[in-house]
Amino acid sequence: MAKTEEQIKSFNKVPDYNGWTNKPTWAVALWIDNGRGLQQATSEAASDYVRSDEESAKHDLSDWLKDYIENDIYPELPASMYSDLLNWALAYVDWDSLAEHYVEAAKEI
Repeated sequence: MAKTEEQIKSFNKVPDYNGWTNKPTWAVALWIDNGRGLQQATSEAASDYVRSDEESAKHDLSDWLKDYIENDIYPELPASMYSDLLNWALAYVDWDSLAEHYVEAAKEI
């Protein structure tokens, strides 16, 4: 039986999770907040962007976070079910909401 477009959209929707846009976004925030090196790098980047141009800081940090996590610290995985699942989850990360959170924290320092 073929699924309707509405059923497919419903299946692909990732619900809110623990105050974040979705579970993949929450998981990235959790690892940023609990990993000393990652937390420090994110805080420094947020502070730098706020100091240089507060207006574009969220956008710039969003781009930086996505690039840093997907390109600089992403593990090299062979094609597998695990790499597919990781790529799926990263595709749903709300980089803008993460950036907003860390830019606001940088403003308070």
